[in-house]
Amino acid sequence: MSEQDEEPEPARFTPYESPLRMFKSYRYHPNYAHDIPGGFLSLTFSHQINPEKPLCQFESAGGACNDPECPDQHFREVAITGALEEEFSILFFFFFLFLLDLGHMYAQILTGTHNR
Repeated sequence: MSEQDEEPEPARFTPYESPLRMFKSYRYHPNYAHDIPGGFLSLTFSHQINPEKPLCQFESAGGACNDPECPDQHFREVAITGALEEEFSILFFFFFLFLLDLGHMYAQILTGTHNR
């Protein structure tokens, strides 16, 4: 068989994945909690990483940093902690209430019962 006689490979379906998912503000997208494992506590989108401060070389290599005077940032410092967890929970709660209210208003518009 020659190269011209070969049948082309059938196209494969690949679900669309928005490039906007790469931005930190994707946290506010309605599908965020469904698309991202860990939701608002995901370190990919919710962290306290300082881009101006290097990560500790010992922790980055898989070890533990025992130097109390180490000036670098450590993994224990960049994770979401109690106060921020509570803040994200509150943020998510109000965002959910906003979506419910928006859905209720949309239903009223569709049924003609919306007061302007």
